[in-house]
Amino acid sequence: MKNKNKIRGFTLLEVMISAAILIIVTGAAAASAVMAINSGTFSRNRTVAENLARGEIEKIMVIRDSSGWEGSDPLRAPRDDERTIDNQTFKIHSEVLEVGDDFIGETDYVDEKANMRRVTTTVSWEEGFWGGGKKVKIVTYLTNHQ
Repeated sequence: MKNKNKIRGFTLLEVMISAAILIIVTGAAAASAVMAINSGTFSRNRTVAENLARGEIEKIMVIRDSSGWEGSDPLRAPRDDERTIDNQTFKIHSEVLEVGDDFIGETDYVDEKANMRRVTTTVSWEEGFWGGGKKVKIVTYLTNHQ
């Protein structure tokens, strides 16, 4: 004969194991969401930084096109700027250096009349909770094509 007074239910151990599994799964989902958000933020900031660097190179090209490399060469001094876009501050540093003998070894032909300059533009920003520094650096060579 069966005992009709026996009540079936969950034991404390089963409840604790279920709660632990739920916490682990929820924690993993939250960590994945945080990683996705951080990755998206980094990608957006990197794209903005690359566009700022290219824009700075374009500014230098406009100065070159309007005045050439001749004379006092207003581009010789390093240029520093700071831009804030969507509450993110980007520091822009550009430097224009005359290409010397070190460049001749990299190519078979260098026309001395070309008057080449190496333009280095670096855009840096702080990102993340602990302020990890990130940067994008673009180097290009320009000539006095006039």
